[in-house]
Amino acid sequence: MRFSFIPKDEKFFELLEDASANILSTVHALAGFLQEVSTREQKGPIIKDFERKGDVITHEILRKINRSFSTPLDREDIHTLASNLDKVLDAIESLANRIMIFKLKEVTPVCMDLCKIFIEAVEEINKAVKYLPSMKKLEELEACCAQIGRLESRSDTVSRQAVGELFENPKDVLELIKWKEIYERFEGALDLCSKVAGVIEAILVKNA
Repeated sequence: MRFSFIPKDEKFFELLEDASANILSTVHALAGFLQEVSTREQKGPIIKDFERKGDVITHEILRKINRSFSTPLDREDIHTLASNLDKVLDAIESLANRIMIFKLKEVTPVCMDLCKIFIEAVEEINKAVKYLPSMKKLEELEACCAQIGRLESRSDTVSRQAVGELFENPKDVLELIKWKEIYERFEGALDLCSKVAGVIEAILVKNA
């Protein structure tokens, strides 16, 4: 076990928790954005505000990495985790932007199912990040990461089946193209959640 007379800056954990909590708020905002067509114009900027807040948190984490003498985790691990959390946030904003650009009047049941899976994955990320300061809670952390993996696998299945069904009954080619991209963007967002879980698992191995 390594020991240092230089105190480690534990504020990194607080910032990481702020980042994951912000993502959770954003993905819930996305669900409301999808369901309530009449208020999308008003809710679009709210998601953008969450994204800006996430950028501020990420930049603060990176700034502290460069200025801190000692960190509670390896600098590279903190950097990688913060960067991957930021990618999940960017994916949410990107989804909202695409919905606006495509001017989709109603969302499909599949879209809402994928959004629900996405929310569940982000909830697991949020729990895992909260467990990080206490490396003794290995079982809880491992359970969160395993659940994210299962959710990512479920999203793959739902998305691919939905895309297949679009091509089986192509009533409107333009709508097919739009929904194919939306479904694939959800799948990509869940892939990013899985990458966050992979980073956390690597941190666990290194610090166990």
